[in-house]
Amino acid sequence: MLQGYRLSMLGLFGFRVIGCGLSHEEFVATGFSSDTHRARFERRGFCRKDLRNKSLSCAHSMSWVYFLEQLKKYPDVYHRKQVQACLEKMDRIRTDIFKLDHRKGELEKQKLTGDIAASAPLGQLHEDYGVLIRELEHVLQVLKKHFRDQK
Repeated sequence: MLQGYRLSMLGLFGFRVIGCGLSHEEFVATGFSSDTHRARFERRGFCRKDLRNKSLSCAHSMSWVYFLEQLKKYPDVYHRKQVQACLEKMDRIRTDIFKLDHRKGELEKQKLTGDIAASAPLGQLHEDYGVLIRELEHVLQVLKKHFRDQK
């Protein structure tokens, strides 16, 4: 039974925090338009799907839903007050990451229009993002410890 427990916990422990820098919000030049005589730009694009599906810090995946499904397989631990407190904190941090994701998209669009004033807020945004990623990683480790220590 213990071996089965360890194998089923692998699903839970496969989730992680990946700090991608919200790079999908950046634009890259893709060519030149002969119609408008301007450079064409496209967003960089999302990280690989296999990474997004395991990254709890990704604003563009279902990883949080999959993560909660794994946690709920252990109701005696899932419903503990300390575990619920970790999940609430993680959800707040993730919401803040989503807000930064949206803000970065707006600032990157401003940069395309030649607005150099967008650069300073982008620098601060990256610092704030790094803090959130470290906080989320810490809470995830605390949460995993609750499950690891389950007997």
